[in-house]
Amino acid sequence: MTHQQVIKNKNKKNLYNIISNNEGISRARLASKTKLSKSTVSLLVDELINEKMLVDIGTVESGMQGRRPNGLVVNKDRFILVVNIMKKSVEIDLVTLSYEVRENYNYAYKGKIYVKYLSDIIKESLNKYSSEILGVCIVLPAIIDNTNRNIITMVLDMEKNDTFIDDLRDNIPQQYGLAFFNDTTSLAYAENTFGCVESANYAYININEGVGASFIHDSKILRGTTGLAMQLGHMSIKKDGALCSCGNRGCLENYIGELSLRNRAIEYGLIDKDFDIDFLFRDLEELSSKGNEKADALIYELADELSDALGKIIVILNPEIIVIGGIGRKLGEKYLSRIQTNIKINGFTQFCKNINIKYTKLKDSAIFIGAAKYYIDKHFDFSRNAEGDLFLS
Repeated sequence: MTHQQVIKNKNKKNLYNIISNNEGISRARLASKTKLSKSTVSLLVDELINEKMLVDIGTVESGMQGRRPNGLVVNKDRFILVVNIMKKSVEIDLVTLSYEVRENYNYAYKGKIYVKYLSDIIKESLNKYSSEILGVCIVLPAIIDNTNRNIITMVLDMEKNDTFIDDLRDNIPQQYGLAFFNDTTSLAYAENTFGCVESANYAYININEGVGASFIHDSKILRGTTGLAMQLGHMSIKKDGALCSCGNRGCLENYIGELSLRNRAIEYGLIDKDFDIDFLFRDLEELSSKGNEKADALIYELADELSDALGKIIVILNPEIIVIGGIGRKLGEKYLSRIQTNIKINGFTQFCKNINIKYTKLKDSAIFIGAAKYYIDKHFDFSRNAEGDLFLS
């Protein structure tokens, strides 16, 4: 990309983001905000309209005397296709450029996740909305190894982890950019962009089928060499505990992740060993709400185990707030209250006395809007098409 293309992409993206955050803004106001000339703004805005990224909605009230200006909005009929891969299901959401879910599809599967199966269900949506889709995001509970272009996951049973990324790129039409995102990073990005966190320094904890965490420092997600700075789920809480597929023993997610809940419920006498359907966080909370003391005991045990791990994070990172997201929220207020109490009583006093631990207020769609927003902000190029592009984040 030439220097001129880089500058043009930067200016178009800046204009687009301002319009996205200020619906109905005029070209004149854009010129004032960006310090670009009116002719440059008009030229770039016209390009964005021709590319179907923006819509001119006609005259709008400006509060100024004279001729009323035309307002601009993002085109809500362009989409990012976001694919969330879980242990037993794949969810595909069509996310608009205003970061709303337009359509949602769920596909159940058993055993391994195969490239052909995944590419086939993705192409169903691509065929339906071919010209309106700007890119495809794959979200996984996994480390995306940028250097070796492979996937490291202890939750999913995947076909050929070491070639999965390239194989899927080969099977998705080349006209669409393809990005791979970690699930916790997608949730944390949504929280950081759309959430109501009153701090620039906080930890986001994803309690899901597994367990993940992201730390936000100065409003930016802290990242390690593989794109993930924290592997909370693989912090050992029992040195002689069960062997994890990661090679470690006693990993936190094998005790408090939803995939482990069925075995924990059997241990606590909540269900029989021959119970042949999934036992989920919401099922445990429902039993607790009906006065089941064994359910209460298990909720408290899950909270205690997470509290121990959070105590270590607090000592190392000293976040001002801890936000708990993912389906772990389904465990309800008893779970959250127990964690809050544990940290206040047992945590390092100077760091813990004022810490705020709370559930996210974002909806379950956060993982999809977070991935879509990240794709537009970090990867989408406004100066060229995405032919064959592959992004690993």
